[in-house]
Amino acid sequence: MKSLKRRFLFDEVASFDCETTSVNTDEAEIIEISIFKELKMLSSGFIKPSSSIPIMATSVNNITNKMVADSKPMEEQFDNIYNMVNCGAKYYAAHNASFDMAVVNNLFKRYGKEPLITKENTICTFRLAKHIFNNDPSIESYKQQYLRYAFEFDLDDVTSHRSADDSIVCFNLLDELTSLAIEKNLIDPSKPYGEQLVKLSWKHINIIKMPFGKHKGKLFTDIIKEESDYFEFLIVKANDGNGMNVLNENHPDYDDDLAQSIFQFVQNK
Repeated sequence: MKSLKRRFLFDEVASFDCETTSVNTDEAEIIEISIFKELKMLSSGFIKPSSSIPIMATSVNNITNKMVADSKPMEEQFDNIYNMVNCGAKYYAAHNASFDMAVVNNLFKRYGKEPLITKENTICTFRLAKHIFNNDPSIESYKQQYLRYAFEFDLDDVTSHRSADDSIVCFNLLDELTSLAIEKNLIDPSKPYGEQLVKLSWKHINIIKMPFGKHKGKLFTDIIKEESDYFEFLIVKANDGNGMNVLNENHPDYDDDLAQSIFQFVQNK
C-alpha cells in the first residue's frame, strides 16, 4: 500500500512551469509550458508569441526569437495546451505559483475556458519554503535554483529556466518541503497532504527581519531603534513609485507578506 506522501506525490499532484515574454501577468504570453505528473513530462514545445520576445525575457529563460520563429502560434496550440493542463491532477504545484497560475488563467479566459488552476487546488513551493525557513539565517534565498543546490538534488542533466526542467525541480522541491513541513509540525502526516499544503501555501507569513537593503537581516524592532521612521519612509517610497517595488501592490515584484508585516508593525509600534 502506498504511503500518504507517495500517493500524494505520484497520484494526485502535477508540477508545472511556464516560460513567458514578461514578468507582468497582464502582458505575459506563454512561449513554453510543461507539466510533470506521475513521472511523465507533458510539454507544449515552443509557442510563437504575437510579438518579439523582449531581451529581458530571453536573459531569464534563454528562449530567443530565432528559437520560436518556426513554431505554431497559441491559437494553433491552445487545445493541446488546455488538454495538457487538464491532466486529471487533484493538485497543481509551482514555484511562485501566483505568477504561473495568473498567466495560465489569463490564457484560458481569452479562449473562453474556466480556470483549472486556482488557489483552492494549487501548492506554491516558494511560499512553502518561506513558511519553513522564515527568518532562518542559513537560507539566503527562496528562489528555486538556490533551493535546488541547497538540497543537493541529484539532477545533473536538468538545467534551469526552461519549463520542463523547472517542473522537475519543482516536483523534487515539493517532495523535500513536504518532509520538512511534517518535521516542523506544519502539517499532520496522518491526514491527506494536498489540502494541508494548499492551505499552508496561501497562509500569511509574518516577516520580522528585513530581507534587503542596508538593514538586511535585522529585526524590525532593532531597526526602529536606529531609525524610528524607517518603515514610514519605505511606505512613502512605495506609494510614490520610487523603487520600493516589493511594497507596491501594482508592481510584479510586490511581496504581500512583507508589505502586510511592515504595515502591521508600523500600526502597532
